Amino acid sequence: MWTHPKPNARNTPVEYFGKEASAFTKRLAEGKRIRLEYDQANNHLGHKDQYGRTLAYIFLEDGTLLNAEIIRQGYGHAFTRYPFSRMEEFRRLEREAREQGRGLWSAEIIKENLEWQIHRTKPPVTVEELLVSSQH
Repeated sequence: MWTHPKPNARNTPVEYFGKEASAFTKRLAEGKRIRLEYDQANNHLGHKDQYGRTLAYIFLEDGTLLNAEIIRQGYGHAFTRYPFSRMEEFRRLEREAREQGRGLWSAEIIKENLEWQIHRTKPPVTVEELLVSSQH
């Protein structure tokens, strides 16, 4: 439904921009009452993804759809592996965030992310090689 770079899941390295995405989410939701809404489109999955994480929409007390706000501000992207009724809305929000260079889609962050990926790749690759491989 939505995802943001993971801060440190299952003893894996922190994903690039994961700390920022977690801090953004925490600022919006910490200490607030939320309401979960399950999408019938993934009812057959028991509302869980392959890692056992709950698939649900998260609404804040003021009616803000947290999932959408994370994507709108560029702190996550539409996760389309599992069906859900708001898929087109989330894709549109992601496209707008990309086009407007918000959050992880800003030119500076994209450049830093490429450099981060280069340094964690063994053997090291150039930016050009990484760009070419990401287009396939």
